Amino acid sequence: MAQPLPDPPASPGGASPPTTAPTTPDARAEVHVVTVVMRKRTDYEVHCDSLPAEAKEAVREVLGASWRDTRYVASYLHDIRRTYGLGGLLVRYCGVNRTAPEVRPIPVRFEPLPLDETHPSLQSLAETFALGRHTEASQHRPGFWRRRLIRLGIPLLVIMPQLIQAIIQIALQRSRGVILVWLSILVLYVLVFAGVRWAMGDWYLVPRGVVLRRRLAGRVGESVRLYTPADTLLILRMRQVGWAAELWGTSRPRMLLITDLEAAALAGAWTSPQAPPDAWHMSDLD
Repeated sequence: MAQPLPDPPASPGGASPPTTAPTTPDARAEVHVVTVVMRKRTDYEVHCDSLPAEAKEAVREVLGASWRDTRYVASYLHDIRRTYGLGGLLVRYCGVNRTAPEVRPIPVRFEPLPLDETHPSLQSLAETFALGRHTEASQHRPGFWRRRLIRLGIPLLVIMPQLIQAIIQIALQRSRGVILVWLSILVLYVLVFAGVRWAMGDWYLVPRGVVLRRRLAGRVGESVRLYTPADTLLILRMRQVGWAAELWGTSRPRMLLITDLEAAALAGAWTSPQAPPDAWHMSDLD
């Protein structure tokens, strides 16, 4: 029997999270957006106008030093969130050549949505609430392979020629020994891809949070976890194409390469004024 997700972590100060969505959250409950503009390798500009003055200075101090390790930065920002009673943080690293779109919180409750820009429900949500560069989002219909290339990135480009070569050799060779060698290589590649796919998992958007589901096939090896701003730092890093999304919580960090529209939808869900879901069954994610 499918087990429901646990309730979201308690908010700072030990209070239980609200069971109904707040209509006008105060500044302490707000998820604050921090934008780091990287002009040069060691020249960072930190923008976080919505933060209280003391918290703003603390955030600028830790993010303004480019030499600091991300794990240290995440730990320090968690301390700032708890110290000043902030609802959560979203940190975006952007370059000067590509302007990051405005973060638009999704104001309504919605069912868990796959973080997939080809999904009709996600496209509809983006168009309804003008997420990201909505003029492009409403006109652009991404291709399957473009999204896959962004997801897997350079490793796919490195492995693909060898994978094609293995398939050709298996088809053309007559020697059993050579066929077995190439067949072993092909199986190894398949296992590597399966491992990478399991590690990335499936990301689902929920109000004020993200659900990560990992599985081998069907329900085999399935695990489900809810991440919310109350216990997790979300970092979005701008890349040449798309973004890298990172979740830094109490366990090991999780990372996924996503498109521009997916990054806008993720930011909108993360900063939503609606309360995260208390629990639901895994079948709701299908």
